Amino acid sequence: MKKYDKILGTLLLIFAGILYFYSGTFPVREGRPRVLNAGFYPQLLAIILAVLAVALIIAAFIKDYKDKGDVEIWKNTSSLKLFLVTLVMLIIYPYLLTYLGFATATFIFISIMIYSLFSKEERNIKKLGFISLIITIVIYLVFNEFINIPFPTGGLLI
Repeated sequence: MKKYDKILGTLLLIFAGILYFYSGTFPVREGRPRVLNAGFYPQLLAIILAVLAVALIIAAFIKDYKDKGDVEIWKNTSSLKLFLVTLVMLIIYPYLLTYLGFATATFIFISIMIYSLFSKEERNIKKLGFISLIITIVIYLVFNEFINIPFPTGGLLI
């Protein structure tokens, strides 16, 4: 497991560096505080990710695995399925934003992720749809109305 932590930490550190670099190329609004620029939050998240990745790497070197046996990466098939659903949705989401707009794409993304996270017994489509709708509305209001950061409208103009 120590080896996997080192590899994952290194990959996350590389990803954080790439994210930080590319978010620095986002357009800058002149005369606005740096916090209101589009690249600020992705850069902040990249820094947090880098710190956590370094912590994971350090923990892998410090932690004593002698008493513990190797642990399987995927304890069961549902863990692997959840990972794959999350990975696919993170890849598809930017394309959904382009074609469907923020509100629709975010609603679909959150709905699928919440559906995947709930167990079969706890899945209630109306409840999950309502939660997804509330989360989408809150995100939209906070960023579009209060902070004035426009979202992609896509083909639906929402």
